[in-house]
Amino acid sequence: MNVIKVLSRKEFIEKYLQREEEKGHDIPDLSGVKWNDVNYLDSWLASNGYKLGIISGFKQWALVKMKRNDLEKCAVVNSIFPGSSQNLKNLLNHGILNKWSPDKKTTWYDHLSSGKSFKEQWAIVLRPALPQEESSWYVEDGSGRALCALKFGLEEIYAYLGFSPDENSGWLVHHLNGYFVSNNNFENLSQVISL
Repeated sequence: MNVIKVLSRKEFIEKYLQREEEKGHDIPDLSGVKWNDVNYLDSWLASNGYKLGIISGFKQWALVKMKRNDLEKCAVVNSIFPGSSQNLKNLLNHGILNKWSPDKKTTWYDHLSSGKSFKEQWAIVLRPALPQEESSWYVEDGSGRALCALKFGLEEIYAYLGFSPDENSGWLVHHLNGYFVSNNNFENLSQVISL
């Protein structure tokens, strides 16, 4: 995994909003947004129809270029393949990805399925995985892009990797049982990359 650059929470959320805009979601006025108040950000994201929690829950993010073997260490949400492992390497090894395709029209599937390179604008969003996810990282946003990249043999993809969790995040405390805010293993980028 190669680090391209480190971003603040504000810079990352602006990139996330740009990606959502490409999907047809207008970016609301950003003036007056309290970028250092994680719970305010969660409320703001939710009220504007965006994902909350992880998107605002980490104070820093790294744009990284992942190799295929890094991607295989990721987990995806268990609702995509109910009853199967969430770990991408396990899904790949058991042939489960062969039958997968997106459940809606996308801007990236035709491009990636033809073996073309993964564009930075399609970067997936990662956080460190919880112990029960049996992986190094968890795909918080972009599971379809990650699955497509593996299915069609792409060797590199882009990702945003969250680190330095905000200990004030009510969402992290209540939805992930405080795992990130009570665990010092996620404070710096080198720790999170080496998972």
